[in-house]
Amino acid sequence: MTDPAPAHAPAPAPSPAPAPAPAPGPWYGDKIDQVTVGFWQNKGIDPSDPVAVASKLTEFYRNSERFVGAPPEEMIRIPKPNAAESDIRAYWSRIGVPMEAKDYDLSGVKLSDGADLDPAFVDMFRSAAHASRVPKDQATGLMTALIKHMEANDAAELAERTAQVKAEREALDKNWGTNKAYNQAIANRALEDLGKAAGLTPEQTKKAWDALSEVGGVGASYAMEMLRTIGAKLGEAPFIAGQGQNNNNGVMSKSQALAEIESLKKDRAFYKQLVTDQSAEAKRRWENLHKIAYAA
Repeated sequence: MTDPAPAHAPAPAPSPAPAPAPAPGPWYGDKIDQVTVGFWQNKGIDPSDPVAVASKLTEFYRNSERFVGAPPEEMIRIPKPNAAESDIRAYWSRIGVPMEAKDYDLSGVKLSDGADLDPAFVDMFRSAAHASRVPKDQATGLMTALIKHMEANDAAELAERTAQVKAEREALDKNWGTNKAYNQAIANRALEDLGKAAGLTPEQTKKAWDALSEVGGVGASYAMEMLRTIGAKLGEAPFIAGQGQNNNNGVMSKSQALAEIESLKKDRAFYKQLVTDQSAEAKRRWENLHKIAYAA
């Protein structure tokens, strides 16, 4: 009897399927925070693509350089209105404003004739420049332009005054004509007498007369005193212009003056007054006659 065939052993159970590999993390791992990742996304950058991130950030940086225009160490931050005084001083120092007014070097600025500037004027300019925060390297040019302007104004005023004096002199010459020397002597005598009547020295009298053409001039007070005295004297007696009679409306001609000189040379009484007695009146008369007789 044959033995029955042995039964087959059951097939082994299949091995379980391997667990799926975990999804790969972002390329930057945990080295980039989520705020930065969010910034990239807000700028339209795909944070999963490192090439896109690098390319876009490089592009952004290059574009920003065109607006910055200078490296950071050359940038100057403007202080806010409420900034500390030390920050404000530091800012203006970077601009070029010196720490003190005396630090402006203006020694190279001269007048057009090479003369030095008035020290008081220079100190005033330094103080004004510092208060206005003028950079140190700009002060010399500013002062030079100011001096040039002032000298141009002075030259224009001088030319105007010179022209005015010339015109007035010409008008006086035309008005007085050949009697200019005589009229000038009479005018000088009148001015001298007025000054004496007002109690003024010859220097004060000249200043007062010059001030008549300059309102508020140095000699204005003296001029007013002279005018007051004139008004007072006019009420007492008329001024006498000269001596003797002539046919030229009271004005002596050159020929008359020459004749009068020759006559006085023979007048012993006048000689005594002029030479011996040193009479001021005789001396004045003698000088006035010579001015008329020998006027150019």
